[in-house]
Amino acid sequence: MWLTRLCRHANNCKELGRDPTPEQIAQRIGLPKRTVTLALESVVEPISLYEPVYNDGGDTICVLDQLGESGSEENWISAMSLRDTMNSLSPREKRLWPCATSPAKHK
Repeated sequence: MWLTRLCRHANNCKELGRDPTPEQIAQRIGLPKRTVTLALESVVEPISLYEPVYNDGGDTICVLDQLGESGSEENWISAMSLRDTMNSLSPREKRLWPCATSPAKHK
C-alpha cells in the first residue's frame, strides 16, 4: 500500500515538471528515507552483464568488464565451491582449517 502512495506522489510531482527527491517522498508518505530509496532502486530495470557500455569502433566493453576480476564467473564458482566444502567439514576439521592453510612458522 505504501508503494502505491510512493508512486502516486512521485507521479504528482512529475506533473509539476520535476522529479521529487527521496526526502520529499519520504516526508510526504511518512516513511524513512532509506525505505523510499530502496523502493525506488528496486524498480530500476535490470540490464544484461553483456550489455555494451562502450565501443570505440573496435573492442566493446560490457558491464561485466566493468566489474573487474572480483566479479568474474570463475571467482564466483570458486567461492561457491569453497563455501560448499567448508559447510561439509566436521566441527573438528573446521577448527583445524586455519592451521592447515597458514604458512608454518619456523624458528
